[in-house]
Amino acid sequence: MNHRLYTAALALLGLAPIYADEPSSAQAIEAVENCVQTLGFSVQTVRPAPISGMQEVEIDGGEYLYVTEDCRYLLAGNLYELRDDDIVGITERRRNGRRQALLAAVPVSEMLVYSPESDTRAAVAVFTDTDCGYCRRLHTSMVEYHALGIEVRYLAYPRAGVGSPTYESMVSAWCASDPLEALTTLKRGEEIPAKSCVNPVAEHYELGQQVGLTGTPALVLPDGKLVNGLVGPSQLAQMLGI
Repeated sequence: MNHRLYTAALALLGLAPIYADEPSSAQAIEAVENCVQTLGFSVQTVRPAPISGMQEVEIDGGEYLYVTEDCRYLLAGNLYELRDDDIVGITERRRNGRRQALLAAVPVSEMLVYSPESDTRAAVAVFTDTDCGYCRRLHTSMVEYHALGIEVRYLAYPRAGVGSPTYESMVSAWCASDPLEALTTLKRGEEIPAKSCVNPVAEHYELGQQVGLTGTPALVLPDGKLVNGLVGPSQLAQMLGI
């Protein structure tokens, strides 16, 4: 069984949307959980789906499956609600809420935070890699982000993985006497003294995988929306509504 089923094409059901915190028996939830586990997925949560007779199953990686309560049918992909004047992404809304919860559990003190000198109007979490060209371009625009009132909170995501040279460099930055200056130095392509300490770099890397990023930089907005890739200051301000 392919564990990346969520890439399957979107399936639209001709059923009226029903908002689901409607009653669903514990037996149905347990049956669906057991059914999905037998397919090799690690189940995180099971809850009633917004479609009558189906359960929404969150699996590892923050992806979702929609399974009938008799376990005969499974949909993998994004679920949408078709409203009179809009199309609402039900699955992405779930992902956003999950990202919000994951980021809220990370102390800001464990991030490297670049704040405007004036009032901060919005704060954005950014997963970064010091050897990533677009990450470096984002960093060179820090003055422009700050001018718009945007605070940048960096989390470490060494793309080559834990134990790689980039990972070791980022540990050294987090452990430096002046972490902000050390990170800026690395982003200029220069070296910094090797240092070690208790640090969150490996945890940040694992968190990046949990939130679903596909590369760096990856921005998580206050509403939990994930934006993969470089976003310029004016465009980011527009996304943030400031």
